[in-house]
Amino acid sequence: RMQQNFSTSFVDFIMRNATKNYLHLHSSDLTMLPKAQEAESKNYLLYMHIPFCATLCTYCSFNRFLFNANKARAYFENLRKEMQMVKNLGYDFNAVYVGGGTTSIMPDELCRTLDLAKSLFNIKEVSCESDPNHLQKDILESFKGRIDRLSVGVQSFDDGILKKIDF
Repeated sequence: RMQQNFSTSFVDFIMRNATKNYLHLHSSDLTMLPKAQEAESKNYLLYMHIPFCATLCTYCSFNRFLFNANKARAYFENLRKEMQMVKNLGYDFNAVYVGGGTTSIMPDELCRTLDLAKSLFNIKEVSCESDPNHLQKDILESFKGRIDRLSVGVQSFDDGILKKIDF
């Protein structure tokens, strides 16, 4: 167990130092996206990627960064600004899928972002990934009326494998 914790800590250290060089949240000079097609001919799905995790699991290959509260709050704020920009271009979405990373790492920010999405677009369904470690009662309560489908990523039902991946 001590070796696994050392391995996870070592990977976290390496990834924290590597990602600090390229996870920067700056204003973009991008001023134009393609305009939306007519609503009758196109249904759009909004995908929101939440790339932050408390630890970086060695088996995971998804785009993710070690959690930093300030960067995560700035990320959510920018995500909400981008949604407004997309709305201004005429896009509408009837569904949202939230993936990650750890999507519920900042439940208050996630809820604010979903609330904005529902106010801007004709969202009829929200799906969100999660994992068993982030299913506390208060978090689930905050998702009521916001998330329709919660996909819980179980890595394994084998305790031996879970120990090997330090889960």
